[in-house]
Order: sequence, then C-alpha cells, then structure tokens
Amino acid sequence: MWKSKILISVLVLLCMACAKNDNNAPTILDIHCIDGFGNPDPGAAVFVYATYSDWLNNTNPVYSETTDANGNVSLVGLGPQQYYLWCQDTYNCLLNWNSQTTNGPLNPHTTNSINVVLTGYGTLKVTNTSPGQNPYEIKVNGQVWINNLGYNQYATEILPVGNALVEAIQLNGSTDNSYSVTILQCQTSALNIP
Repeated sequence: MWKSKILISVLVLLCMACAKNDNNAPTILDIHCIDGFGNPDPGAAVFVYATYSDWLNNTNPVYSETTDANGNVSLVGLGPQQYYLWCQDTYNCLLNWNSQTTNGPLNPHTTNSINVVLTGYGTLKVTNTSPGQNPYEIKVNGQVWINNLGYNQYATEILPVGNALVEAIQLNGSTDNSYSVTILQCQTSALNIP
C-alpha cells in the first residue's frame, strides 16, 4: 500500500514539473514566406516590427532574418504582443504589399505560426521631359507620389505587378495627363512626361 502511495506521489510531482516547464517554454514565432502559388520562398529577408509606425517607416525592427531553404524563419523570445511583418525577396522581386500582422498578440509559451504571401513587383521610373520645363505633381493610382518633379528630374518607385494609373498635373500651367502603365515583375517601366 505504501508503495502505491509513493508511486502516486512521484507521478503527481512529475506532472507538476511538466506543467511548470510548459510555463517556462519560450514564445516562438514561425514565419513561413510563400509566393502567390503557395511555394516556399527561400532567401527572403524578414523584418519584424513592434508597431505599425515602425513598419510603415521601415525603422526599428525587433528582428531581421533570412528564410531558410523551406521559406521559414523561427524567432524565439518575442513578447506576447502583436507584430508587423515585412518580407522581401529582391532576387525574385517578391514582397508582401500590405501590413501583415500576427493576428493579435502572440500566445505566450507556445509556437505561433503565420504564412506571409509574397507577390511580384516591378519598378516605375517617371522622368519630366517637359519642353516648357514645367514641374509636375505625380499621382500613382490616385495617391500623390511626388509633389514637385522638376524638369529633367526623375523618380523611381517599386509597385505591384499589374496596371498603374499615373497622373501628371502641371504645376505652372493647365496640362494634366493620365497614363496607364503596365508594371512587369523585375523590370523597370519608364514613363516620360512631355
């Protein structure tokens, strides 16, 4: 009888020890970068930010790593909060365009997993070749991109693959033009504003 009591006591202590170890387990964030077809993206740069403002301004990453051969990054020791992710594969011209988050705070003492889908990008280059040497305001898809593009100046921006509407609004005159520009993956689409 006393042997069974000792055995039960040992089992209870072991169970308590196991439960205590779970509470000491680290918080892990597994990030899996995939392309638009669901294929892993090895070699992608992964940046993790604590705030949306840091993500938006590309400042103060709390972690930066490169995905392994399976498109994975495993980060240990993050606090139980929401994080913002930026992933970019410059070799294949892929990135995640929108603010990707961890869907709320990380669950502490466990492994949290998230898939980040990367899509293609290309470069838009706009040059002001106006014969009247007029400056232009440039909008892309309705958003002001450049307030004052001077004569013989150019600007470049990466954009998602697809069609972009570029508006050139003359600042010292009445010439406003709209252009539909096709952005191709890993290529530069050039637009000269006359």
